[in-house]
Amino acid sequence: MPRPPARDYPIGDYLARARATAPGRTAVVSVPEHRALTYAELDEVTDRVGNALLGLGLRPGDRLACWLRTCLPYLELYLAAAKAGIAIVPVNERFLAAEAGYLLADADARMLAVDSALAPEVDRLGLDDGVRVVEVGGARIAGALPYERLREGAAGRPGPPPGVDDLMLLGYTSGTTGFPKGAEITHRGLLNINRSNALVYRLPMGSVGLYTGSMSFTATVPAFILTHLFLAGTVVLGGTRDADAVTRQAAEHRADYLSVPPPMVDEYAAAFRRHPERIGTLSSVLQGAGKVPADKLVDLNESLSGRLVLGWGMTENSGGLATATSARDHARALAGEPELMETVGTAVPGTVVRAVGPGGAELPRDGTSVGELTIEGPALMAGYWRNEAASERALRGGVYHSGDLATVDPDGYVRIVDRRDDLIVSGGMNVYPSEVERVLRGLAGVADVAVVGVPHERWGQAVVAAVVPSAGSPRLGPDDVVGYCRSTLAGFKKPVRVLMVPELPRTVAGKVARPEVRKLFEETG
Repeated sequence: MPRPPARDYPIGDYLARARATAPGRTAVVSVPEHRALTYAELDEVTDRVGNALLGLGLRPGDRLACWLRTCLPYLELYLAAAKAGIAIVPVNERFLAAEAGYLLADADARMLAVDSALAPEVDRLGLDDGVRVVEVGGARIAGALPYERLREGAAGRPGPPPGVDDLMLLGYTSGTTGFPKGAEITHRGLLNINRSNALVYRLPMGSVGLYTGSMSFTATVPAFILTHLFLAGTVVLGGTRDADAVTRQAAEHRADYLSVPPPMVDEYAAAFRRHPERIGTLSSVLQGAGKVPADKLVDLNESLSGRLVLGWGMTENSGGLATATSARDHARALAGEPELMETVGTAVPGTVVRAVGPGGAELPRDGTSVGELTIEGPALMAGYWRNEAASERALRGGVYHSGDLATVDPDGYVRIVDRRDDLIVSGGMNVYPSEVERVLRGLAGVADVAVVGVPHERWGQAVVAAVVPSAGSPRLGPDDVVGYCRSTLAGFKKPVRVLMVPELPRTVAGKVARPEVRKLFEETG
């Protein structure tokens, strides 16, 4: 008799499933907060918070925006919302009021959970009465409900569970217009990416993941934290990115997995070499958030004795990887094939990645033909929030068109040639030139502007801007431009250099010639 197909289930079920087999196993440890919760405790508290959210008037399908640093309450809210059928909208902890306000308005968020340290920015939002504010970590925001009050909610499951195709996450990612778009991620998409990531990260059941990132970055919770909860494992919120401190925590908690921030590849490689005894339990270490030079990746892989994982992914793939390298790949690299470190691996199981030409036909897998990468797989977003035109462009024929340019060789290894839409990746953070340009055009005295990324030893790329001043605005200078950005954009989006130029180089079609703009900065040092 054939076996019935595996049943998909919503994300909130992770806790109940783990609790049924190991209620006393530690689910999460927050090192900075000196707190830990077992699966039984985390399951119970998220039931209470889920009921409290519904009691405050939120309904299944509503959006809860989280403008928080990494902390235990963030994870509790995330899982409580999953149980109640409420969608999470992550807001980057480094955003300023204007950036956060756009996301809240576009998502039509009914509630904002915010860190008390962001009280001044919340005051600048000008929220209407329809948005309830929950404050985490203090009492600095007038009229806000303390998060601890939500933890006092009623016990028991918060209503019927959501469907697997219901919205779980609205992850905002910028595009060519400069305005962020919300990628609609369902419970099924997240479940599928957790299944895939568990395999490509080489994780055991009950794995221990040492988390060094920011939960406010859309992709990290789906890719890292939920994957370990899916495996009934333990998530350690380390609260530091210092390489030596991370190795100490890896040893203390017997971590199976951690990720390396792109700007700190050299520091981590050195720490791994200094303390090999601290990283003996690691199955894998991920580096996939930035464009790191191949020689640095070779060095990092050697420091880990081949346990590195490289990959390529995006928010539109539920925050997970579409391609990844394997342990065998990294063993080959150590044995004399370092060129493998220039790739982002091959398609993950269940996913098809192709390089296609302008007409959509697949290009030869010869390692030289450059085309746009497309993805077919079980973890793709449902579409862009309230943006049918963008959804149709991105998901033509049910296939995601990434906009990234790459080659695919005969063995399926993908080499990224250029980032999509001229994306700048600075320190692992995505910066879209069009967004910064849109802001700068609002500065009096700016007639035209082009923003590009230039190589940076530590951050991978740095943001720079070429500005054409308006006629009659001779006093506008680089300091004015940087100061304006400092007051309107998150720090990682602010240009580190500004050139005042009489005109921008353009193509025969009238478009800004970005390669020529980069040359301007190279020529001026």
